[in-house]
Amino acid sequence: MTVSAGVEPEGTLDLLAPPGAFPHDLLERFTRTNGCLVSVHELADPNRLSGLLGPKGRPVDVVAVRSDQARELIDDGLVAALDRRRLSMLNQLARPFRRPDATTVDGTVYGVPYLWTAQALLTARGAFPEGAPASWRVLYDATLRGQLAIPDSTLQVAAAARFLGYASPFSLNQTQLAAVGRLLRVQRPLVRLYGNVPTLLALLRSGAVVAAAGPPSVARGVASQIEATVPQEGTIGWTDTLLLGVRAKHPHCAYRFLQFVLLPRSQARLAAESGAGPTNPLGCRVAVKQVCQALYRGADAAMLQRVSFAGPPGTAATGRGDWADVWSASRATTTGSG
Repeated sequence: MTVSAGVEPEGTLDLLAPPGAFPHDLLERFTRTNGCLVSVHELADPNRLSGLLGPKGRPVDVVAVRSDQARELIDDGLVAALDRRRLSMLNQLARPFRRPDATTVDGTVYGVPYLWTAQALLTARGAFPEGAPASWRVLYDATLRGQLAIPDSTLQVAAAARFLGYASPFSLNQTQLAAVGRLLRVQRPLVRLYGNVPTLLALLRSGAVVAAAGPPSVARGVASQIEATVPQEGTIGWTDTLLLGVRAKHPHCAYRFLQFVLLPRSQARLAAESGAGPTNPLGCRVAVKQVCQALYRGADAAMLQRVSFAGPPGTAATGRGDWADVWSASRATTTGSG
C-alpha cells in the first residue's frame, strides 16, 4: 500500500480495537488536529480477528492487537506492510520497539507498538515483610500451596520457559516445551486459581493469595498492599500494537493516527488510562502528574533487555496448537475456586 505525502486525509478512520483501548478524549483530539473522524469497532473476542478482517468482513483501516496475535494476521495477508518513511515518530521509540520481532517479517515492518507490558511478580506486602522475593521460584514453592494465582493465558508457557533459563521463551523446540509442561504440572496443585486481572487483584487484596504473576497495573492504587517487581531471572512482556488493514479505505488518516498515537502527549494519556508503559519514553516525562508506574519510568536499555517480548508462539517444531495443549493440560485442576 503506497501513501503519498502531502495528500489531504479522507476525513474518516475505521478503527478496530479492544473495548476501552483508546480514551474518547484522545480520539476527539485526533479528530480536531487531523481532520479524521474516528469510527471505533470494538473487538471483544480476539479469536474473531481473522474473520473480521477477511473478505467477508468490513474493511478496517487500523487494528489494535496484542503482539503475540499479530503474526497470524500478517501470515494470512490481512494487514499491510508499513511505509516507515511515513512514520517519523518511530525514531522516538525505545530501540526494541522500532523493528519488533513480533511484527517484522524478512526485514519488512508491519506493526507499530504503542504500549508495552512486562509481566511482574505480584506479592502481598504483608506476607513478605522483608521485601518481595528475588526469584520467580516463589510461584513454584510447595509451602505456598493454595496461595498462588496465575493468569489464564498461554503466555504463561513462555513465562515458565523464561524461569527455566531458555533464551528464547517464545521459540521453544519440542524438548524445551516438554520441560515447560513438566514444570507447569508441578505448579498446578499449588495454584488457587487461574484467572483474569480483576480476579488476581481481588485475591491479593483479600489475602487469599500472597503471590501471583500479572501486569504491574494490578498494583495501581494499592501499592501499600501489593508490590510489583521483576525478579532476577527477567520476565516476559508484550506490546499493544497497531496494524494497517490490507483493505484500508482511508490510508492517509490511518498513517496520521499511527503517528498521533506515538506523540509523547498521546503516549502519556494512554499510559495513564491503561497502566502500561509507553513505547515512546518521552510519554513518561511530558505530563505534570506522573502517569507511568515505577517499573516503566525506569525502563532503560538494561531493563528492556531483561524482558522477552511476545511474538508468535513456537517454532517449526512446535506451534500455537502445541502450546495450547500444554497450557490446557497444566491447568486442568486447581486447589480451589477462589
